[in-house]
Amino acid sequence: MRDPFSRLEARLETLGNYNRKYLHVIASNKDKLIESLERQGKRDQIHLWVPALNLPTEMDIVLSVAKDRSEKLGFLGCYYALQFLNTNLRMVDVLNMEMVAEIEKTPLWRKFMLEAGHNFRHLTRSYMHRLLGIFVDAKKCPNFVILGVGTRADQDDIDVGVVDDGTRDRELLNFGISKLSNEMLKKASRLHFHLSEHVGRLSHSATIEEYEDLLEKEIGDFVIITEMLGAAPILGSEALFGEFKRRVTSRYFYDPDRADNRHHEGYLRGMLGELRALKTRLKPPETISPKEDGLRLIKGLLSTQKTIYGVEKVNAWDLLTELSLENPRRYKSYDALEGALTFLEIFRYLYQLLSVQEEEIYLGEHGSSELLERMASVLGYQKKGVVYGKDFLLVNYYEQLEKALEAVEVLTEDLERHLKRCSLFTPMLSKYEDATETYEGNMAIDFLEASLFFRGITYWDDFLEALEEGTEVLDRFIEGMDSLSNRLKFRTIKGYIEGAYFDLASTIRLLVILGKDRTHPSSQVLFRQLNNYFLEIIEAVPEVIPKMAHIFYAYPGLLNSYLNLSDPGSHRKLSRLLEREVHEPEVIPVVPELEALCEVHCHTSRYFKNHFLRIVEKYPLYIRNLNDLSRLRDISEGFYGELTTLAPVEDKKRKLGDYFDLEFVRVALKTLRGAPSSQTDAEYTEFSDDYTETLFELCKLELDTSLGKTVVTDDLLAIYAGGGHAREQGYDDDFDLIVLLNSEEGEKRDYCCKIIARMNNEISKRGLLPHHRFADHFGSYVATLRELESLLAEESAESFIDKSQILGSRLLVGSGKFEKELEERIIVPCIFERKEAYIAQMIEEIKSRHRENLRGEAQASNLKEAPGGLRDIEMVLLLLKAKYGKREPISRRLLRSLKEERRELTAPLGVLEEGLDFLKNLRDLYRLTVAADDLIEIQHLQQAATIMGFGEADDPEAPKRLFRAYLGKTKEVEQAVAELIDSIRA
Repeated sequence: MRDPFSRLEARLETLGNYNRKYLHVIASNKDKLIESLERQGKRDQIHLWVPALNLPTEMDIVLSVAKDRSEKLGFLGCYYALQFLNTNLRMVDVLNMEMVAEIEKTPLWRKFMLEAGHNFRHLTRSYMHRLLGIFVDAKKCPNFVILGVGTRADQDDIDVGVVDDGTRDRELLNFGISKLSNEMLKKASRLHFHLSEHVGRLSHSATIEEYEDLLEKEIGDFVIITEMLGAAPILGSEALFGEFKRRVTSRYFYDPDRADNRHHEGYLRGMLGELRALKTRLKPPETISPKEDGLRLIKGLLSTQKTIYGVEKVNAWDLLTELSLENPRRYKSYDALEGALTFLEIFRYLYQLLSVQEEEIYLGEHGSSELLERMASVLGYQKKGVVYGKDFLLVNYYEQLEKALEAVEVLTEDLERHLKRCSLFTPMLSKYEDATETYEGNMAIDFLEASLFFRGITYWDDFLEALEEGTEVLDRFIEGMDSLSNRLKFRTIKGYIEGAYFDLASTIRLLVILGKDRTHPSSQVLFRQLNNYFLEIIEAVPEVIPKMAHIFYAYPGLLNSYLNLSDPGSHRKLSRLLEREVHEPEVIPVVPELEALCEVHCHTSRYFKNHFLRIVEKYPLYIRNLNDLSRLRDISEGFYGELTTLAPVEDKKRKLGDYFDLEFVRVALKTLRGAPSSQTDAEYTEFSDDYTETLFELCKLELDTSLGKTVVTDDLLAIYAGGGHAREQGYDDDFDLIVLLNSEEGEKRDYCCKIIARMNNEISKRGLLPHHRFADHFGSYVATLRELESLLAEESAESFIDKSQILGSRLLVGSGKFEKELEERIIVPCIFERKEAYIAQMIEEIKSRHRENLRGEAQASNLKEAPGGLRDIEMVLLLLKAKYGKREPISRRLLRSLKEERRELTAPLGVLEEGLDFLKNLRDLYRLTVAADDLIEIQHLQQAATIMGFGEADDPEAPKRLFRAYLGKTKEVEQAVAELIDSIRA
């Protein structure tokens, strides 16, 4: 039969490896302890291998059998280790037993955690009390109290604070506590003196007077305040603790009869900032952390709430019970928090008990699945079918977090409303009609001076929201700044901007408010002054990259708005910042997304930004997906799919517009990352066609609804794309449409014109110019086939232009029947059967344009109109269509078709195809990086040259190489066009 120690060792294999420390302490002292107990006839009074019935008494007996101080410490440490392990093993046994029954788990978990906390506190209190008896001479030391300021069940460390009354030998007390701390570290749990690290001159204890001196000057560390508010005496003077509460912590409780609640306000502001930071924190990939994900958030909120309602309880579950009574209308929120608190506490406790005393759990780490399955089993989650218990456990984890976040959101809004009622800033932030007292000071100075007490606080939403309303408060702030002398104004600007050292997000938000304001004449000047100083200090902001990453993750629209308001110098400065090396695993994946956003603002044109800003201002979260174009595609398809579920047509049109903008941005980003125009043109054409066809249906439905009837057009109406859209090319700033009606009925024509007018209105909202070529001829958006027949039957010097429009058109909305009639009545008789005249006019137009565009620099720089440019390619393809009677659109498909059918033209058509790809790539990039203009300027070609592979971003010769390649390509195309014209004539 195994001895008790061997059995204990075997049982501990089910717990985490950190328990080996306790086994070592036991192995080093057990034999001598047992021998001493037996020698003095006290062995039967001590429980070594099972939980003790009376810890203090048994510890005293253990001390009594020791010969000297060394034995006392060894025996006491051995006994503590045995009871620590016995208790932990018993708690696992209890949990296993209770989870067998199919009952509601949460009440059992709560009871379990309360018992675990009580047992651990009782054990450590008893141990610490006897250690202090060894290390400290109570007669020579001041009165003191050791306070527990953390979670009672935490075994990895014990957060404590020590308060003494300042009398007698304080150094001797601190020396004894230092000895206590060392002994706890070696044989029990580490003591963490967080309070004492920040208060007082001694290493471990501080007096009430030292707390008062520190906290009177400024709000201080609100985390320390939270610990003080949650303090409970472990051992020492209860009277001293009562005085500590009266003189120190009571100031943080709201008192409506107190004239000055600034300490309460400061704590609220600090905790609101902390709660927001916890809600929006960046999380390392594939990790969970009960403490960081939820427990700190829940406990921080409860600590803040207790100061409003005057609740003295310190245990989180007791607090929830009391708060539910004090604030019954939020019972559901408190109930949700209790469920989440209980689940997360037992999840964390069990993980640390069975594995390691760490906070983060790496889900992808080797062995994590087995551990989670074991935890699930202990907590009563069983495998069902192919779904494992750990899967149910993790699902519940995320469900509880979601419930907690929802409850925290509701209760946080209550905190914010309370803050606005009691804030000392309320008079200066109130509108004149809302103010309960008159404010006549200089707001810019007064706010800054009053905020010095709150230095380091990160919650200023009430101040920023008051400015954002853009009314009297913003004017009051700007006018206060304007009234200052230059020297004082600069000092004030420094005061506001240096807040970025503590709260980068609020500083950027202030800049955005001023930068966006267009009502006050001085707002833009003040924005530039503040921003200039901001850019001076930004590099010195501690942890600036993690902070920017957090802003990007939590408030992507804020960073985007700032970049949009800033000048190129600001963009470059921030881009250089992002080149710094980062090590935080949660920050590393965010930096490329930040770089992508800076890249958009640094290197894209207003033409691109019109679509980009329109979509991200409505959906700022999509900024996070700038590097994940497949995700953007999924989102835009979701927009398109959502059209079937939305009820009002107006909502559908808005969502359709969002679809167009997001697809434009997605395809444009592909272009900017080097995708060939052959690919992006195809994708652009696809979403643009979908947009046009759906827009027609929606506008028709909307008109029918307003008329209260449906006008049947059968197959009599067709909408054709013209221009670049017809050629299946992207990024035209015009939206060319040809609307044809095969009917002379005035009612039908009027009805169709109303549909097109509605379409024009929506297209204009996308920043595109609807263009209707035949409206100039017929005074209507809609032309009838008869009118078109009459127009094209008459030959004139410019009839080739209208014929080219029809020949180059592409059907979007309408039937094959209509297309066939168009061919039979218009295209064949007016163009194909009279192609000689059409071809002659087109060739003369090409020659005429070449004569006008002599090879000067300005003319050669026009991508479209220069000889060998895009216009030449378009026109020669129209000639080939007329020559060979082809109806398909002017596109790469047409080029491939002609090459297959006309082998003798393979060489010049190949040159045309290569030229089209090169020129279209260059045109697209120029439009997206510089301007929607066909006239290119060599000094603006750096970005296009880099993307097209003509050099690095800092290579000054790259634009010249690109421009030389462009000239060479247009020369090749010009020669190929001449060769094709010769063949057409022949």
